[in-house]
Amino acid sequence: MRVHISPQIVVNISSLYDDVNRIFLEYIDNSLDSAEALYDSAENSYTRSIKIELNLKGNKYTNGKVIISDNCLGIEDLDDVCGNIGNSNKKEQAFLNGQFGYGIFSFMAACNNLEVISKVDDRGAYKMVIPKERFKTEKIEDVRIEDKSKATLATSSGTKIELTGFDKNSWKFIDVDKIISEIENHFEQLINRKNLEISIIHNNRKHICRSFNYDEIEGPVWERSITKLSAGKGEKKHTIILDRPINVFLKLAENKKLDRFPIFIKNGRRIEEVKSISGFRSKHKGDLWGHPKLTGYIDVGNTLDPNIARKGFRNNKKSTAVFSTLIDIENEIWEFIDLANQEQSERHYSKLEDYLNKALSSLAKIDNMNFRKEFLKGNDESLSGGGSGSEREIVEGGAKDFGLKEGAGQNGGGFGNNEGEGFKFGDLIDDNNSIGDNEGDGPSNNDDGFMDENDFKGKAKKRSGFNIKLVQREPDINQKDQLVRSQIIGGDIEVFIKHPDFESRVDKKRNGEEKISQRLITYIAGEITVHYKDAFYEKTKINNEYSKYQLEELVEFIYKFEDLLKDLRNKNLSDITTE
Repeated sequence: MRVHISPQIVVNISSLYDDVNRIFLEYIDNSLDSAEALYDSAENSYTRSIKIELNLKGNKYTNGKVIISDNCLGIEDLDDVCGNIGNSNKKEQAFLNGQFGYGIFSFMAACNNLEVISKVDDRGAYKMVIPKERFKTEKIEDVRIEDKSKATLATSSGTKIELTGFDKNSWKFIDVDKIISEIENHFEQLINRKNLEISIIHNNRKHICRSFNYDEIEGPVWERSITKLSAGKGEKKHTIILDRPINVFLKLAENKKLDRFPIFIKNGRRIEEVKSISGFRSKHKGDLWGHPKLTGYIDVGNTLDPNIARKGFRNNKKSTAVFSTLIDIENEIWEFIDLANQEQSERHYSKLEDYLNKALSSLAKIDNMNFRKEFLKGNDESLSGGGSGSEREIVEGGAKDFGLKEGAGQNGGGFGNNEGEGFKFGDLIDDNNSIGDNEGDGPSNNDDGFMDENDFKGKAKKRSGFNIKLVQREPDINQKDQLVRSQIIGGDIEVFIKHPDFESRVDKKRNGEEKISQRLITYIAGEITVHYKDAFYEKTKINNEYSKYQLEELVEFIYKFEDLLKDLRNKNLSDITTE
């Protein structure tokens, strides 16, 4: 039986290109393949300047055209372009990508005509026009393409592709920004080569494509060179030794979401995101390979071959073995992420400490000024410690040098005499508007009540008179054998982040990201307030016994503190900034 293959199959294969913007990548890909003989891997450079240009012309589909030109080595024989469809001469060259021989016909998915002009050395340039309509016939022998003809080309060697006759719908979806993005993502491993320029021209504006720079991302790296694969199951399980390793490069961003997920690459080209490969049946495709801060690539070397659409791999025993091996090392990658998250968490909590200290300093200044205001008005209760029992002395009149002449206590106490004996406001509020002594417990004062930049350095007490510390170790245990949520030691207010009450108020995502909940804000505000107000009342000697007024004041301080922290609500811990 004689098998008859219709030339219509070429048109049908072109329909695999469902995104018109990806069609143009095929022609850039061919240019890069043509230049490969000029590439020096030791220098990561081409031996001469290589320029590949995509020029988008016209403002509507009726006059629109796309021109892709290069100064590479050219096409040896244009006759082979149509004479050997699906029989590419690149198959035996592992470093080349165009192994199917269909790429040049991808234009049929979007437009009707392709014109190719190519020149090899100084042999002269030749042109060939390929109309889509010629392939809309049942018999291969009916396909007639005009013979190549002489043409002109400005470069000493190279190729020029011109696409015209776009259909209305395809032209509508051509997006310059997406073309740029596709090129920069698809060829990221090649664009960084020296002596190579890939540019896009549209409306007389030129954009030079840039490779993604992994070095600009702050964060740890996980690398692995896979030299053998685990294949089969049970008694049929065996090992496949690779003649060229599969290289895994992953990087976990420290401070920002990338949404640039790990990809498979071959010959420097992106195949597809790992999480989007249908044959890769990992249970962690979403949370691991779709981690918002994880990026990188898996270079499959010569182990796997892409499918005809280059958006996945051919389904065979090797691809199954590769995917199985990747699943086996996923636990190691998770351990890497967990360790990195732990280290990053410590730094992030340090930023949260600074944020809390700023908030407390701001609120403490207001608190102290309110106290000063009430004190100077003479509306506050005696702070002298004089009086008897529950009897309190209301001070009338003003103050002089923060020492009051009038109104001595019944027991001879009072606020002091003309020599300044007795209580002075400076005994309560130091020059930094802090609770402390006259020696100064904190850094210099700012009018805004916040700390100077240098105030975050070292272990010096903050402007509130305290240094808030989020302690990473296990909580201390009190005399009742209970875990301590927080405590004050000297000027340090320590809040234990490993206390169950703290941990239960941290929202943790599956990828390890920690988010600050409203419950956590209230919890932190309450714990800090208790220690701050206790010290405040102790220092001011307002009353040796807590009153309803003081409890109400305590609660109000918590609410105010909580309000100052409202911008933290639902924010990732890694997103905190003290600026």
